[in-house]
Amino acid sequence: VKSKLETVVIFVDTSGSIGGALLSFFKDKCNEVLLMDEPPEHIYIVYADAAVRRVDEFTDGQIDFRPCGGGGTMFGPSFRWVEDNDIQPSVAIYLTDLYGSDNNSIPEPSYPVLWVAPIQSPLEGPFGQTVKIDPYF
Repeated sequence: VKSKLETVVIFVDTSGSIGGALLSFFKDKCNEVLLMDEPPEHIYIVYADAAVRRVDEFTDGQIDFRPCGGGGTMFGPSFRWVEDNDIQPSVAIYLTDLYGSDNNSIPEPSYPVLWVAPIQSPLEGPFGQTVKIDPYF
């Protein structure tokens, strides 16, 4: 039995440590969500560095990738945005290099979180599951 993901939140780390090649990789990962057998009804893409810089919502099967940011990295503001906007995601995916200044102070949310990071990162997400992928392969 398949269960459809109704709402997926994709956090995109747009801090200064994320270069063009890694952003291109993140864009590809966002688009892969659309290739699922049953794509989610709602996709939120939250671009964040030390603060949420932009949020786009997609419901029509198209993703327009428009990153902005470039400062330091804090993961907490992204999770607070979900809470403040009363979003109930089926899952959240955080595309990041995992270098954040608040890794140990973020309360774990009630929804599943998948951290997707380059294989070169020695870090793990503070909760949820971490998957390491070679973005240059």
